[in-house]
Amino acid sequence: MRWTIVFLFFPLCSMAQRYDLVFTGGKIIDGTGNAWFYGDVAVKSGKIAAIGKFSVANADSVIDVRGLIISPGFIDVHTHIETNDLLVPSADNFIFDGVTSVITGNCGGSETDLTRYFFQLDSVRTSVNVATLIGHNSVRNAVMGASRREARREKNFAYAVVARYSSDTTLNGKNISEINDLKGRKAKAMDEAETILEMVENGSAQMVFFSMNEEDLKRIMQYPFNMFASDAGIARFGVDAPHPRTYGTNARVLGHYVRSLKVIRLEEAIRRMTSLPAQKFQLRDRGLIREGMAADLVVFNESTVADQSTFSKPHAYSTGFEYIIVNGIITMASGRHTGARNGQILKGPGS
Repeated sequence: MRWTIVFLFFPLCSMAQRYDLVFTGGKIIDGTGNAWFYGDVAVKSGKIAAIGKFSVANADSVIDVRGLIISPGFIDVHTHIETNDLLVPSADNFIFDGVTSVITGNCGGSETDLTRYFFQLDSVRTSVNVATLIGHNSVRNAVMGASRREARREKNFAYAVVARYSSDTTLNGKNISEINDLKGRKAKAMDEAETILEMVENGSAQMVFFSMNEEDLKRIMQYPFNMFASDAGIARFGVDAPHPRTYGTNARVLGHYVRSLKVIRLEEAIRRMTSLPAQKFQLRDRGLIREGMAADLVVFNESTVADQSTFSKPHAYSTGFEYIIVNGIITMASGRHTGARNGQILKGPGS
């Protein structure tokens, strides 16, 4: 009987699955909106290979994440990365906010030569996956050129703050009314409109607009079919004065609206950042922790995750994210960007 037991034991050991990476002991939030559960997550060849409890004897790397959340990688559905994607392919501001995939080409503006654009992205290899919409304004401009429209009447433009103005960087962080005053013009909407037109003629500008209401935001956030997005590009750290959400959209939701204000549950917030965007944009292999899905994963501390960026000091990375995996490769480890650039071009049914 002793020899029979030994004979059976060795085949079982030899059959143990090999994995590239295993996270053990984490609290898994799978992206469905269901409650978290304890378990391990294994990665092999860029895919999620196993979930639950299993032997890790043949894993190349095992990381203990007890006390931390394991979730699908976040998908930012509204970005404008076309400006700095080739300059800063590491996309640090997105990685430090838990983002593994971005949808760019929003607000009607996009690249129109996608073959060329995808070739450029493939040549530099971004740290995040990239999908793009086709901007109707870009298509119209390519066919018909620019068109003019009547300006909307406003009392003043104090709500519009310059985020980036390459022609005169001293104006970054100032609103239109302040700039108008610096130019010695009257505090009237028509004079401020002239200031805006002058800025456009000298190279245009990117703006931050102060026009939202916090109570409206909290009420809208409870609607189950909205998603969170930065409306931002890839930041060049220390350059210009971007909106704080450029660095801390998801961290803001998780730390402020989920943990502190309890506007929505943690599992529901994760669903809005993962499976809901994947369903909306038909990214069929993203957004869930399921065997066979792409291994885009986020490991974070639900007790400490927080945004650090402010309007006065916008260049500050979010904290609380420990590990980021993009297509099976560790892109953040122990809260630091590894330099890995393993993002892919994501294509939906329109491609």
